[in-house]
Amino acid sequence: MRLTVSIGPEAQRVTFNLDMSLQRHAWRNLDQAQAKPMNSILGNAVTDGAIEQDLMALGGLLEKKLTGRAMFGDYSLGSGRTYRVDNSSPANQETPNHCYPIAGTGLWAGVSQAVFAAAVAFRRLELALDGKSGTPEAVWNSIKNDPTARTSEIYSAFTGARTHVTALDKKDRQKIVEAAGSSKLAIAISGFLKA
Repeated sequence: MRLTVSIGPEAQRVTFNLDMSLQRHAWRNLDQAQAKPMNSILGNAVTDGAIEQDLMALGGLLEKKLTGRAMFGDYSLGSGRTYRVDNSSPANQETPNHCYPIAGTGLWAGVSQAVFAAAVAFRRLELALDGKSGTPEAVWNSIKNDPTARTSEIYSAFTGARTHVTALDKKDRQKIVEAAGSSKLAIAISGFLKA
């Protein structure tokens, strides 16, 4: 998600683009993510509109602070979330300006690389099962012995989730279900993966 902030007096306005990787920090986009050493996940209950409002508020704070220098640091917002700004520079030639959530309401912070990989695999399975009839177990049973299904997206989603999620302890599996919004499907997937 990119927010463009205009900074400075009218005659000397500087455009400042602020980026946040939704695929690394928002549950709904997690299926596109790659795990890094440390991660944070905004739960499914935090809407895209709420994230956009956070970035607008963050942009307002940065507008007040910027005087032609970088604005690295942590910023607490009215939403109850805190964002870290890094790679910040008002010069258009510099690397992209970046921010990400580090604490607060609706955020699962400090997610290790292994747990994040499991959350990504869980999200991919959740998306693959969305709209399918039957329980996760019934869907798996219908494809697991079909040799033509082994190259399908849903088969890969099942095996990826089985590999990553079952390696986690109960507490981390529960945190994934909570990040998913504790939907019936998320609970059913979790139950299937424990079996």
